[in-house]
Amino acid sequence: MVNYNLAPNEGIIIQYDGVYHNDKHSEIILTNQNLICVETNSGIFKTTYNVLRFPVNQIKVINGQAQASIIKDGSSWVLQILFRNGTEKFEFHYDLFDRVKKKQEADNWVEQISILLTGESAANITDNSLMGGLKNVLGSVGINVKTKQPKNVTAKCIGCMAPLSGQQGQTVYCKYCDTKQTL
Repeated sequence: MVNYNLAPNEGIIIQYDGVYHNDKHSEIILTNQNLICVETNSGIFKTTYNVLRFPVNQIKVINGQAQASIIKDGSSWVLQILFRNGTEKFEFHYDLFDRVKKKQEADNWVEQISILLTGESAANITDNSLMGGLKNVLGSVGINVKTKQPKNVTAKCIGCMAPLSGQQGQTVYCKYCDTKQTL
């Protein structure tokens, strides 16, 4: 077992063993102070571990949004985190049977990083789109711009009839059968 060497005031928020970092099987641990990555180097006679520490205060936060996101790359969901001095990527490889589970796990990491850095759920972050930025600029010079708020809707999955919820027009994946559909 690897010693994480946590500081006295450092606590674990979330951890996951089963990602790849720099093409090495790794474990990642999010604490209140660091993102710790333990890379496993398996040799013929012994296994060694490389412990990497990324201070969470070095993760970029732009317009109140932590810069952590999920991208799809082949048969992996990739947790991409933008730090002040570079980008780190952690691959959640999946097969046909655990695609949705791995996506949910990766999404949970984005959520926990967002809550840690901003105090807000990633889903509750304000509008940082081009339109949202334009609204902020116009508002700063005294022009009030009203935007239509998205409507929350519920529906049934077209594949398995499971309940779905989200915003009108949003594309979602069913967590039971992985069917992609627009609400």
